[in-house]
Amino acid sequence: MTRGAAPGREIVNHPPLRWHRLQGVSMLVVRVVALGFVAPGFVALGFVALGFVALGCDALTEGDCNGFENQTSVGATITIVNDGSAPLNIGNAATCRPQPAFSLALDGERLDLAAGSCGTCETRGGRGGCADFCEETSVLVVYPGARHDVVWDGSMSVERTLPGRCGGEVDFVDTCRQFVAAPAGRYEVSITSFSGIQCFGSAACDCGTAGASCVLPNSAVAGAAVVQSAMFDYCSGGTKGCAAPQVELVFK
Repeated sequence: MTRGAAPGREIVNHPPLRWHRLQGVSMLVVRVVALGFVAPGFVALGFVALGFVALGCDALTEGDCNGFENQTSVGATITIVNDGSAPLNIGNAATCRPQPAFSLALDGERLDLAAGSCGTCETRGGRGGCADFCEETSVLVVYPGARHDVVWDGSMSVERTLPGRCGGEVDFVDTCRQFVAAPAGRYEVSITSFSGIQCFGSAACDCGTAGASCVLPNSAVAGAAVVQSAMFDYCSGGTKGCAAPQVELVFK
């Protein structure tokens, strides 16, 4: 399963929290100086305290940019069965934000399962943003008579806002995506097969034979679409006796 989204970006020139803290420092300076006229012996101590406050305003510790690690849960196994006479071409059209071979919906709301071209908060090392680029898309081909398993790891993709000082390669970008454990519920899984494949460059548009499955790199789906769906109950992690469901989608 290939994860591959360009998260929204917010330009932040001066984070409000940092500005308020600097105002607090200015007030502290006035108070320390005033105190010095009354009790000079406390001036040195006051400036030491001021140094600690300034350090807290001007620098974030490494931990402030962490805590955005990807999560997984019990997940599910989805089996694609081709009982038809033509290959199943499963994947994405040409896009900078490819989704997995399947889609999931909970209570009618589709889950976002893509990390995006910048990766995730964890793979970015707790940094937001990156220079724009598009990952190579591929197509899963399931030939007649074949069965192919794809695995959902129980996670979904959400956008996170990082502390302002964790900006990435693009100045002051403070958002990135994190995979978090999906909640329990009754899910609908769908897989879309297309009638054709668009191959790029010198890539061949064939990779296997009847009864087998394979992945075509540097390609995208095209043509008419056929969708197969099924419902399944998902208990998520942390539930006693919770097991990963197995779901089968049959294409005729």
